[in-house]
Amino acid sequence: MIVNFQNFKRLYDDLKPELDKSYYDTMASGYYILGKKVQEFEKDFSNFVGAKYCIGVASGLDALTIALKSLNLERGIEVIVPANTYIATFIAIIRAGYVPVPVDADIKTLQIDANLIPNKITEKTRVIMPVHLYYQTPDMDIINEIAHENNLNVVTDAAQGHGAKYKGKIVGSLAETECFSFYPTKNLGAIGDAGCIVTSNENISYYSKLLRNYGERNNYVSDLIGYNSRLDEIQAGFLDIKLKYLNKWNERRRYIANRYLNEIHNDKITLPEVAEYATPNWYLFPIFSEQREHVKLGLQKKGIASIIHYPVPPYLQPALKYLDYNEKSFPNSYKIANTELSIPIDPYLSEDEITYVIDSINNI
Repeated sequence: MIVNFQNFKRLYDDLKPELDKSYYDTMASGYYILGKKVQEFEKDFSNFVGAKYCIGVASGLDALTIALKSLNLERGIEVIVPANTYIATFIAIIRAGYVPVPVDADIKTLQIDANLIPNKITEKTRVIMPVHLYYQTPDMDIINEIAHENNLNVVTDAAQGHGAKYKGKIVGSLAETECFSFYPTKNLGAIGDAGCIVTSNENISYYSKLLRNYGERNNYVSDLIGYNSRLDEIQAGFLDIKLKYLNKWNERRRYIANRYLNEIHNDKITLPEVAEYATPNWYLFPIFSEQREHVKLGLQKKGIASIIHYPVPPYLQPALKYLDYNEKSFPNSYKIANTELSIPIDPYLSEDEITYVIDSINNI
């Protein structure tokens, strides 16, 4: 049996009539950039997450960059960020002209250890950028309290957070500004690159809309040096259709995760932990093993795809060597990077495929 990590074709076959109609309607409309479909999706997604404003942009990386720039902070300020994240979080901070200050992960939740944040705050700190990583959020109450006490902004990287909840509150409503990616692999994915910023702050919404479109207040009149980062009509139409199914897909992911948590039994493997405050969306199902390559190879021989998220942490990337961190700088994050392996948890997995994954892992 072959078990793919994700099943885009099954999703397309399931939604083909709706997706095809949206595509042809958009093509026939003759309007392809920042039109009615973008406006409809922005309204629907802001309602979904409970924010006043949604600003569609070209990617999750652009969403982070633009959200940071919309704060109008001086160059060189510091942004506190998880050491355990994808490099895009760091790149956005650097693109905005700021300095990433990493904080180690909580080895149980895999998220930024909120209790370590105060030690990293300096006179240059202006922003905390938590990441909702893998399947759950960090402890946002502690983070927001620290931010309030120190007069800091909170901008989250919610690229992996679609539909996850913290103490019953959905991602998108957990901080003043949250930034989503709609890369095709996400729980809510476009059929190409896309992203958005959600906020209830009118100023952040205003500046984000300017910055996504060359800084233009009116056509050909730029108040700011902005970007070319606009969500297009085709992707917005696809996303609005798929949004209707997000809760259903996340429930299916939770069902698969529960089977994994209850039925995988292998001494070589540690299973992920769910924080008491969390309702996971299971974007990824990470397992951990000191014998990761052995486990990965065993799955490969069985025809089961797996992916490492992420083999090189951002603070050790060659491009960021100038930050001057090493393997001992963030021990928990380094351990995660060297033991993590994600197994398939696509909502279109069949029961036979789920069982096959479980049996294969138990017999490695």
